[in-house]
Amino acid sequence: MRRLIVPTHLLQRAFANLLPGGLLVCLLAACASAPTQPTRWSITGGERAATAAGKLPPGLQLRVTAAPWINQTGFLYSLDYKAAQAVEVYAQNQWIDRPPVLIEDLMMRAYAQARSSPQPARAAGEPRPLALSLRVVEFVQHYASATESEARVAAVATLSESNPAQVRSAMFRAQVPTRTPDAAGGAQAFSEASDQLIEQVFSWAAAP
Repeated sequence: MRRLIVPTHLLQRAFANLLPGGLLVCLLAACASAPTQPTRWSITGGERAATAAGKLPPGLQLRVTAAPWINQTGFLYSLDYKAAQAVEVYAQNQWIDRPPVLIEDLMMRAYAQARSSPQPARAAGEPRPLALSLRVVEFVQHYASATESEARVAAVATLSESNPAQVRSAMFRAQVPTRTPDAAGGAQAFSEASDQLIEQVFSWAAAP
């Protein structure tokens, strides 16, 4: 059986006879370009946090939340040199999950890594497991100029403990300059800033 090969220009002419010219152009343009998928980022590392977590008792309960405007997958940035209070979202860059989820995952991994080695038995009368909650109040890449930016992370930590029963809270901040003034540089800087922030929180929680 012979294959019938129809030249492309004849097919286009046939469609032109069946469809309005504008619609044909739209169809051809749609076939020529596919929608661009956004780049999705995460935060990695946690070495400093894991070292600090080694001072915490077993059974730590962790919970991380965030201010509503941060509780999204949009990658936030601010052009401080143009409008200091205006926060924007990168058009083609997102987080793989909401920042409080990413930070909680990093805290859990660091704590699990610290507890993976054998631990001494707890003596009678030691405090029961701690409950540590964190509320993220800043997670924004700030631009001082078109070529200079930094990742800023801030959170309020609340620690509930017993024997004796007490509740205390404190604010923590971390900021790390980006290696490149873009989302890729921001994602790397956020990993380092989050690690530093968690290290501060764990050290504070472990202090008597």
